[in-house]
Amino acid sequence: MKTLLTLFFLFFSSSLFAEDISDFEIEGMSIGDSLFDYFSEEEINNEFEIKLYEIPEKNKYKRIYIKNKIFKDYEYISIDVKYNDSNYTIYGVNGMLDYSDPKNCFKKQDQIIKNLSSIFIESPNRFVVPSSYDSTGQSKLHYAEYSVNKGFIQIICYDFAKHTKIKSGLDVSIISKEFQDWLDQI
Repeated sequence: MKTLLTLFFLFFSSSLFAEDISDFEIEGMSIGDSLFDYFSEEEINNEFEIKLYEIPEKNKYKRIYIKNKIFKDYEYISIDVKYNDSNYTIYGVNGMLDYSDPKNCFKKQDQIIKNLSSIFIESPNRFVVPSSYDSTGQSKLHYAEYSVNKGFIQIICYDFAKHTKIKSGLDVSIISKEFQDWLDQI
């Protein structure tokens, strides 16, 4: 049974501790699922925004942004799949909310961490890094990360400086180890 990772409540399976990253869901979707279980090929190709990752290498993964659907807990989501995978196997699921005030984002991040404390014995690894989208160093990414068998759960507050004109917000991500290892090559 899957563990639902939501912003306000955390429902968990009959065992208290999830055994694998695929035990977690965002808006019903999990690592290892096919995106075709949720959307048609026509929807994916015609209604959603698809961005190809250019680094650390081209044509390895792509991100599909789903902004024109109504979700239970998030304003929009994104899905990471391999570039040439005709089955659209999910390697990353991200639920996103926009926040203009970073204090509200940090409050929601802490609330999610508190909910996750019923599943995880250890506290998340927390760190702050400058955003690569802001050469001034004023924009920051505030991470809280849990390591789970075969992947990671990340709760990230993006605090972009006003001059960047990028929306600040919260991402809750479920990421396979394979995909995160690829991203870490950057």
